[in-house]
Amino acid sequence: MGTTVEIRFPLGRYHATPWDAAANTGYVEWPPSPWRVMRALVAVAHSRFIDVDDTVALLGRLGNPSAFESAPVTMGSTRHYMPDIKHRTDDRGDTDLVIDSYVSIAQQRSGPDLQIHWDVDLAEDELKLLTALVENLPYLGRSESVCEAAVAEKPAQPDSTWWRIGAVGDQVDRAELLGADGAPSRSDLEASPTMVRTKLRKVFPPGTRLLGYARESSDLSSARPRRSSRLSSDPITTIRLELHGIASVRMRDFLMPTDLAHSAVRKALHALDGDPEIAAIIGKDGTDPRQQGHDHLHVVALPDDSRGRRFGGGAPIRSLLLWAPRGMSSEAVGRICEIDRLWTPDRVTENSIPTQRLLVAGLGDVSDIAPETVFDGEGATTWVSATPYFPVRHRKRRTVRDWIKVDLNKELGYRAATAGVEVVDVEVDETRATVSDLVRFRRRRLREQRQNARRGFAVRVTLSRPVNGPLMLGQLSHFGAGLFIPAAP
Repeated sequence: MGTTVEIRFPLGRYHATPWDAAANTGYVEWPPSPWRVMRALVAVAHSRFIDVDDTVALLGRLGNPSAFESAPVTMGSTRHYMPDIKHRTDDRGDTDLVIDSYVSIAQQRSGPDLQIHWDVDLAEDELKLLTALVENLPYLGRSESVCEAAVAEKPAQPDSTWWRIGAVGDQVDRAELLGADGAPSRSDLEASPTMVRTKLRKVFPPGTRLLGYARESSDLSSARPRRSSRLSSDPITTIRLELHGIASVRMRDFLMPTDLAHSAVRKALHALDGDPEIAAIIGKDGTDPRQQGHDHLHVVALPDDSRGRRFGGGAPIRSLLLWAPRGMSSEAVGRICEIDRLWTPDRVTENSIPTQRLLVAGLGDVSDIAPETVFDGEGATTWVSATPYFPVRHRKRRTVRDWIKVDLNKELGYRAATAGVEVVDVEVDETRATVSDLVRFRRRRLREQRQNARRGFAVRVTLSRPVNGPLMLGQLSHFGAGLFIPAAP
């Protein structure tokens, strides 16, 4: 038997941002998370003078929903300007362009748009309380998501087409939804996102945990990107991961997420260390030291705009590029794609970043997955350092320009794709603005001491013959430093 609530959205749209995502990420939480449903019913109790403690007790009795059923949905969004805190009613300025993402719900069928089912039979007084709560629910999610809700006269019988908690299988769609970790408390349910993030300094509210729901795979569009276990038969050299957190990581700190991602990949592939192909991805040949040739894993941070110029330190990092020139096996790719977040246990400010969720944005060849890092066709001869270039060798008595030129020539010779390529000309940007920005970049890995920080340079190099890229040279090039991109025409 159980208990089922039916919900309709008369406007055909549902707006709700996941708890761990910012509004401008474009994500929509669908189906609605159990925690959102619980908080919505507590809000109804407050606004309709229904006993809040009785409501919390009822939610504890119901627990997390066992299943959701939804109408076919598609993803949509609009972009518009909203006033910021400096805006005045008589002023046209001080506005921000925002993304308003939503789920568009198919209205063709006669049944409800959403069904929420609990495998719990309620007593008469409990059912009466739940009916009062859901019938007074004005919206679910943001206030634009106007809804009409009611307790179903006959409980539903969830099948494989429903989102069911704990469902498993190869051909299923999966969703991670925030739910209660045990019986919810009133204080946890009433905690606002601002209080959780500013006072408690947590991503998720206390008393919650992520729950896995799954349903039989369909051709319908999902409201949120999900990881796929189906890999292309073409050789995979590149994986692109999107970063999403309550706060962005800036390019000046790119060595932190790239170092964390590199460690996460090593850990994910640790169980396969006996496989020479797997070991080569992380720079080993069995138990021997790292391979030469730089054909193993590179992790690169990329901002939104990376077209032909140096990345500014203040630009937010939008994605991580995992590139292994020798290629990756399907087993290695599968294990890497299971890495779902980056976080730092160190609470020292200079060694910590906000937790970042990782979403797979692309798999394949680098020219398809990260076209901004290559120059297809005949290649390019002029390249600019998008991230600081850290020389490997000592300067000795050379000028800065000669030092960089000698170092670049050595680095080019160590890589198979650039063997025989020489540096024709080097320009080092030492203007005050550039030097001031470079100084703010982190110049050491997480476990390195402050005194080990390197000196970084902004370099423009002309090569003796065209190369296609990617071009990553110098110290820490496997962690995103010394990334060169084709110069803007």
